[in-house]
Amino acid sequence: RIILPAAAAAQTHEPLFKQGEPWSMVHASCFVKCPLLMVRFAIHKAVSSLCASSFSFSSSSSSNNSSSSSSRRKNIGGCYDKSAALAKIGATRDLRLNRLPLHYAASRPEGGAYSIRVSVGPPLQEMEEIHEESPIYEILSLCPGAVGAIDANLQLPLHIAIDAHKKCHHSNTYNRTNMQSSSLRAIQALLEEHPESIERRDGKTMLYPFQQAATSRSSSIDVIFFLLQQRPTLVTTSNSITSMKVE
Repeated sequence: RIILPAAAAAQTHEPLFKQGEPWSMVHASCFVKCPLLMVRFAIHKAVSSLCASSFSFSSSSSSNNSSSSSSRRKNIGGCYDKSAALAKIGATRDLRLNRLPLHYAASRPEGGAYSIRVSVGPPLQEMEEIHEESPIYEILSLCPGAVGAIDANLQLPLHIAIDAHKKCHHSNTYNRTNMQSSSLRAIQALLEEHPESIERRDGKTMLYPFQQAATSRSSSIDVIFFLLQQRPTLVTTSNSITSMKVE
């Protein structure tokens, strides 16, 4: 319960406890570059905690009055069944940037994909690369509506994913191409769930998504072209691209 929040706090260079609250395990696991198994573990622990607290509330309520079985399935702020608990976890915001787990999953560089080289086989001299997809897809299944939510910076998950894509720097061409491909898949998944995002300006730069992506030399042409393809008419309604500052 402390390792993931501590890692997230260290990565953001802020205290572990901010505004009186620590990082939640789910938000931290989505933010920190860690295996998908850790994200699932964090979600599992959060579900167990919600269901346990809800069951305790329901038990105490039923001892005081004879409420119906359907009303006992819910408490004031929690959920009794697993599916409702998962939805609540996906819709829980933090106190830092008013972000949902999906915002943090989208903020991971490389499209949120995770890869690591490990030693395999005796005598552990060979190296094998383990590659996993972004937690974005798993979090989307918990709370699809989160894709249309803005954070404290007035950014949608799409805008955050584009910012993360612009950080895909790597000297190795093969690795850079893989990172950009992962970013493109994550961006495509967010737009597939919420096509209207393509018409929303980024809260930080006030640029449309295709413009936002085009302001970095490290952005993939494939990502910029994909975003532009979704709404070509935005070119005529937006500010001139030539006036944008290239980072």
